Amino acid sequence: MRESDPRTVLVVGGSGYFGRLLVEDLLRRTPHRVILTARTIGSAEQGRARVESECGAHAARIEVAACSLEHANTVNSLVQRCDAAVCAAGPFQRLPLSLLDACLAHGCPYLDLCDDRGYARRVCARLAEHDERSQPPVATAWSAVSALTGALARIAAPRWRRLDRARSFLATGNRQPRQRGTVESLLHSLGRPFAVACEGGEREERGWTRPRDFAFPPPVGVRRCRLVDSTDHDFLPRWLGTPSAEFRVGAELGALNRAAAAVAWLRARRLISDPARFTTLCRAAMTMLGRFGSEAGAVGVEVLGLDGQGRPGRATASIVAHRDAPMMAVMPVTIMTQRWLGESAAKRPTGLQRHDDWIDAQTLDAECRARGFHLHIDADAPETSRP
Repeated sequence: MRESDPRTVLVVGGSGYFGRLLVEDLLRRTPHRVILTARTIGSAEQGRARVESECGAHAARIEVAACSLEHANTVNSLVQRCDAAVCAAGPFQRLPLSLLDACLAHGCPYLDLCDDRGYARRVCARLAEHDERSQPPVATAWSAVSALTGALARIAAPRWRRLDRARSFLATGNRQPRQRGTVESLLHSLGRPFAVACEGGEREERGWTRPRDFAFPPPVGVRRCRLVDSTDHDFLPRWLGTPSAEFRVGAELGALNRAAAAVAWLRARRLISDPARFTTLCRAAMTMLGRFGSEAGAVGVEVLGLDGQGRPGRATASIVAHRDAPMMAVMPVTIMTQRWLGESAAKRPTGLQRHDDWIDAQTLDAECRARGFHLHIDADAPETSRP
């Protein structure tokens, strides 16, 4: 791997919505060059044109290439030219691990925007097959979930004696873009069974059930959120040592939340099969409703346990965006890419990176402010969430 400047970051899936956001953030916040890839060179050129319209002169640092993760030789040749690689393609449920394999073979730092628990488990299993001492740094599920939720949980209760429960929440604004992959992933989760860590082991839950309110700071406010399968259910218990972890999502419009809950109820009773087959119809309906609500979004956590004096306590931490909330999903990747590429290869960490201790409150606050976001911490929060 090269140690020259400027460094080069490979973004696979860079023409997609979150891929483009990541490329824009990398260009604005770092001096690095970016190779933006898509399955075809035409799609990659379209992605570059969209980035150019947002980033202006920064876009001169973009190179485009065609890359399919099914073609390992192409992936390998691109990774050999880069100093870090990011998988922003999707849906992750169907992706091979060819980019990770190439990074392991060439010692290239690997990151992804994975939102799928199964994919993250495959990444961890592949790492277990390799010598940990020779692994480059690997950050999977390095998006709002689980990088921000993990960091917020640690920031909310940094010196607590014991953490008994961690709950994370994601609030989406109704005017945020409705990408096909996002809608398909949401529909696939409705009524789908999954395991949640709890005291004594695991319990089975279903997607979009067990509503609970969380009080986000303004302008989001109190939002009713429902359980959804997430990488948090694996990583937060692992890193925080808490026996219980839950992740919930809440749309801004109550009607959408209730409709999703109704579909989940029908699927749980096998009255409908996978709702993802209605992606096109649902996306059209959600787009029609897109003129209502706001662009505001937020991610938050609450932790419960024993504080430093051994007293029961509850703490919360949130990041709120008045606008451009989807940029929160790519912020951790930009921060870590800049950090890793600012160090010599000998000083970089190795293997799977934790989601809870990668950034401190002061640095996270500065990064949020640079993007127009607001970090809120309440280390002694009153009990406001309710079933």
